[in-house]
Amino acid sequence: MLFLVFRKYDPKDIDEVQARGMEFVKEVKQEPEKFGVPMRLQDGTAASFDIIGEYKGVLLVDANEEQMQNVVSFWAPLLTLNFIPIKQTSGAKQV
Repeated sequence: MLFLVFRKYDPKDIDEVQARGMEFVKEVKQEPEKFGVPMRLQDGTAASFDIIGEYKGVLLVDANEEQMQNVVSFWAPLLTLNFIPIKQTSGAKQV
């Protein structure tokens, strides 16, 4: 199922969030199916964006319930994650 994932964290935790992010990338490479699949832009980068001037961002991901729980467990308590289920409209394929 596709999700729009909103994330946010406390600015005082930025160093820990960045270090944890490096660990996350390693785990994803070792176990790609554990955390779901990020949607990708045409250049191959993940569809993940930070909001300028704020400590929050958004990501598009294809995940199941277990994968969502794995992500939440990995990042707790550093990140607050909100998974919003989405679907592609039929007209979007024509654009």
